[in-house]
Amino acid sequence: MDHQKIFSEHVRKLFAYLRKEFHFSVVDDLYLKDTFSCVVAFRNKWRRVELVWELMDNRFNVLIYRATPYKVSYLPDDHFYFFQVVKYYEPDIEITELINITCDQPNLKIFNQKILHHAELLRKYGSGILEGKEWLMRGNLIPDIH
Repeated sequence: MDHQKIFSEHVRKLFAYLRKEFHFSVVDDLYLKDTFSCVVAFRNKWRRVELVWELMDNRFNVLIYRATPYKVSYLPDDHFYFFQVVKYYEPDIEITELINITCDQPNLKIFNQKILHHAELLRKYGSGILEGKEWLMRGNLIPDIH
């Protein structure tokens, strides 16, 4: 099974609104051998959104980074896992169930549903972040000034 190809096809389709509505473009689409991870990253002038499927840990994560037109910041306060925002809005959500995606998933329908759920949550709770208007800082959403 070509995990990167399957992952890329699904996330590009299900997160297409990032390109259409928030002016992101795909900047990375690769398999990282050292961490056994599939990565598709989108970027606009305010944010970098990395969609990462960690095959060994059976986890799917959405990471958000601050960005400027020239660089992406990797400082601790300049990135976070999006599930922290979901937890902010839905305190009772089960994070393990949300991020668990097995790499030997025989049912692509279930795989697609899990990725779609993340795409819907990012669209629902992340608009202000994706537009560069909000940022998650120490568990709170705050205005982000450019």
